[in-house]
Amino acid sequence: MIIAIDGPAGSGKSTVAKLLAQKLGLAYVDTGATYRLVAWRALQNGTPLDSVDALRTVAAETLRNVELRDGANLTFDGSVIGPEIRTPEVSEATSIVSAHPEVRSVVVPEQRRLVPAAGAVVEGRDIGTVVWPDADLKVYLDASAEVRMSRRTDQHGSSDGIAREVTERDERDARRPVGAMRPADDAMLIDTSSVPAEDVVARIVKLLHPAPPGRLYAVLRAILAFLLRTLFRLEVEGVENIPKHGSAILAPNHRSLIDHFVVAALTKRQVWFMGKAELFKSRMGARLLTALGAFPVKRGRPDRASLQRCLELLRDGQLVGIYPEGTRRPDSRFEEVEEGFAYIAVRSGAPIVPIGLSGTQAVFPTGKKLPRIVKIRVVVGKPFRLIAQTSGVLPRTKLKEATAHAQERLSVVMNAVEPL
Repeated sequence: MIIAIDGPAGSGKSTVAKLLAQKLGLAYVDTGATYRLVAWRALQNGTPLDSVDALRTVAAETLRNVELRDGANLTFDGSVIGPEIRTPEVSEATSIVSAHPEVRSVVVPEQRRLVPAAGAVVEGRDIGTVVWPDADLKVYLDASAEVRMSRRTDQHGSSDGIAREVTERDERDARRPVGAMRPADDAMLIDTSSVPAEDVVARIVKLLHPAPPGRLYAVLRAILAFLLRTLFRLEVEGVENIPKHGSAILAPNHRSLIDHFVVAALTKRQVWFMGKAELFKSRMGARLLTALGAFPVKRGRPDRASLQRCLELLRDGQLVGIYPEGTRRPDSRFEEVEEGFAYIAVRSGAPIVPIGLSGTQAVFPTGKKLPRIVKIRVVVGKPFRLIAQTSGVLPRTKLKEATAHAQERLSVVMNAVEPL
């Protein structure tokens, strides 16, 4: 198992990653230390930080002598790497050294080599995007600028130059042409500003091990998946894009009542769907729908309870199915995405998995009592994310921009399953 922990300076990466590794019994690998070590050696040797060839040589000679000891400590020439690589001077040099693509091409394979066969919690600034893009779980930690500066000051015992160092390094790392610091499209975003490290670890563990599907859901899902594959010749492309761990919003177009079952058949993980409140009026109906992964929503007006339920499920590492257009249309192609869909994606910070369904509209034709046996095709696109703003007032302009971006990305997968 590989768990990628990324984020800017002062976001709590190191503390969280170490605690998580201990809790899960995995190794801990600090990839930032490898760049720091190269920068430290370059400063020791008087190597110009703008000499790419010289830095590449330093990186190759240095990292071939780096090993992981006791599942947590990096060693250089047999000695544990210590505070000598944590000085402000080394930090500034590290950001410059790591910006050279030629140096990164040497360092990244060595970082992968350090990870034991049993897996590890790997910490850095581009783990989920470059070093381990196929990690089992990707987490991007962040915090307010004030909190991050305060944490760095506490670490160094002085505020002199800390704000400038952190700001400049973050800006350089975010702008570098290769391995820029940013969340992976399928990473879980966690704001650590006011959350203790132990609670962050607990949330990540929940993302890894969300509550399993109920027995009734699992049995019915297996039966429906079999019927869809055999009777409706269900053809699926891109099912690997549905994450095996962590939360995500599954976003299909909506043409038929059978769409719920088609989406549920794509993964053995439970998918939670909103259902119109009228279906939950009877006690028995409410129990059955809840067991099948549905929760009520009042249509036609804002429903705070259903919105909160959505955000809670995503925070707990679940998959939530939301129809971006809000209602069923026989010709649905993501042409009218609701702002409420974008709002949930922005507030949760969860990745969106676009799903294009074709053929479901013909299963229940108008005026017919029995369903038709037709071929159903599905294309699951790669996850993407909208801007994340988990707290504070969300400006309407930002929400409109996020909605437009979602519509653009969703349309791509629809055109793939059903070209115009």
